[in-house]
Amino acid sequence: MVSAAWAQVRDWRSSDLEGAAQNLRDVEDRLIDTGDGLNKVAPPSWSGTASDGARAQLDQLKELLEDRIAEVAAVRRGLLDASDGVVDVERAVKRAEQFAADNGLEITATNVQDVRGLTMCYATEHDEELARDARSLLVDECAAYVAEAVRRAGDVDQDLSQVLNGQVMSGALAQYDYRSPDDAALRGENAGVADLYGQPAKDATPAQNKAWWDSLTEAEKTEILKDHPDWINNRNGLPADVLDAASTALLPVYQEQVKDQLWSLRNELAGLGPDDKDRKKALEKAIGELEDKRDSLDTVDRLGRQDSTMILGLDISNQRAQAIISNGNPDTADQVGVFTPGLTSTVQDMDGYAEDMRKMRLGAERSLNRDPATAGEDVAMVTWLGYQAPQISAESLTDFDGDSVAMANSARTGGDRLAEFYQGINVKNDHADITALGHSYGSTTTGYALQHANTGVDRVAFFGSPGLGVNDVNDLKVPSGKVFYEEANWDGVGDLQRFGKDPSEMDGVVQLDTNEVQDAQEGKLSGITLHTSYLNEGTTSQHNLQSLVAGQEDRVVEGDHNVPLGEILRDSATNPLGPGGEIGERLGEKIGEELVEVRDSAVDLAETGAEKVAEGFADVAAGATEKGYEVRQGVGSIYEQLKRAAMGDPGGLR
Repeated sequence: MVSAAWAQVRDWRSSDLEGAAQNLRDVEDRLIDTGDGLNKVAPPSWSGTASDGARAQLDQLKELLEDRIAEVAAVRRGLLDASDGVVDVERAVKRAEQFAADNGLEITATNVQDVRGLTMCYATEHDEELARDARSLLVDECAAYVAEAVRRAGDVDQDLSQVLNGQVMSGALAQYDYRSPDDAALRGENAGVADLYGQPAKDATPAQNKAWWDSLTEAEKTEILKDHPDWINNRNGLPADVLDAASTALLPVYQEQVKDQLWSLRNELAGLGPDDKDRKKALEKAIGELEDKRDSLDTVDRLGRQDSTMILGLDISNQRAQAIISNGNPDTADQVGVFTPGLTSTVQDMDGYAEDMRKMRLGAERSLNRDPATAGEDVAMVTWLGYQAPQISAESLTDFDGDSVAMANSARTGGDRLAEFYQGINVKNDHADITALGHSYGSTTTGYALQHANTGVDRVAFFGSPGLGVNDVNDLKVPSGKVFYEEANWDGVGDLQRFGKDPSEMDGVVQLDTNEVQDAQEGKLSGITLHTSYLNEGTTSQHNLQSLVAGQEDRVVEGDHNVPLGEILRDSATNPLGPGGEIGERLGEKIGEELVEVRDSAVDLAETGAEKVAEGFADVAAGATEKGYEVRQGVGSIYEQLKRAAMGDPGGLR
């Protein structure tokens, strides 16, 4: 929707205000000269009754004159700043009109219309719908530019009104005791200074954020970045280097804030008596969370100092810190990969993921350079942990209204934010080829994100997924044939179907092999098993993922050759003598062949994750209510599935 003010704003001209400001400058100069002349009217040697009366009248005249000087100076400065503001409005109007012309749009008195529409036919209704969504996004972007021009005009009008009504007509400037005509002029000018740029709403879209930033002058951008980095932080749609600068500026502020809070809580804890058990428990929990945030900020600080690394987002307002780290610049890259991790992922342990993404970037660029057609193309890899990834603990698992891994709450909320992050890349770098990557619970979050329109994602690879939040691949706003899935042998998480149909059984999803293969360019690629090895360097899995990031879909190894653990287990329930009857023997052989890897992965799942459940699970068990028993059964179902599947127990999946 286009504001009715658009028609008026299009006709605004800064030259009109500039001319009026110059006329007032002439008036102001004459008034100052008159004031200086009044100071010379009464000679110092003149005294007596007549002198006293004359000086009193003269002082009143000087006071009135100085009030007028201050008011004229304020209006003159207000007009001058308004003129500068209208220059920005004129620039914003031209930007909106140029965007419309470049994209086959028309700005009318009431809205933005798509006059070009679709210019080609599409193989499927799904792809045609995506194309229409993309045209709709262009309309929204243009409307955002129009709205920004109108908003800037409103700011100019409001600031000038504040000078005229709030300072001059109200008599506010007449309340001062000025020392001289020059002092009156200086104070009046200061009163007329405008604050023209403001900031967008907190819930502004990426397109609106971009329109706002594009409307600013370089001086305004520099001033905002210096004085208001919090305005910029976590705003999708702003340039990556600006987001990085804002996060870098806020990092020491957050570190000091957490340090002060820790000091305060530790002092309070030290002063508690033996009877303050509830408060002690609450303080210990709060201190633990702050220590995790401290460690998270230290990790971000360390990663941010590495070459080619950018901090695209930083947030400590939730229970756990959130951060977005990029290796390479997504605003300038030809290929952009966005990886969303899942269960137990935290910012303080982000180093490993960041290193995995660095290696994937290098691998993708090596592969691109082998082809003369793509040699020199740049890749950026983003680790997106901009949500509260579920943790394994008795408390988190039973918090069905919070971020329990048993529920989709975090995935839905995180998916909304992730979709806006994709959109932010898309509006800044519309030529970029974007690949979404999602692992485990992060795949569910990615699935929810891709149910949003206009993310700009060109393809997606899910791996080790408990469900995508959909049962039909067409519910994902991704081009047909561009949804890929990896499931390793013995990865029980991939068979949970907790958040939708098993992707390995979903029509329209391209299944990728994770077994050992021989690649013509990279040689032997290792196979993987279980849930935590998908990103391991030198594996078929990692090769597939980096090939997709590079946009080289012809390089992936397709095939559904993995052990169908979920299918076998489901079949064994109805046909014990059929394929499922072989489950014990097959699992036993696999454990015997790869015992070390099984043990290592079991430690990852059972010790680093499941032991946390055991630590706090006694508290849940102690409160044995009917609801508590049902909750424990639900936790046990998921927890035991994860643990037993990792250990190769045929009873591990229910």
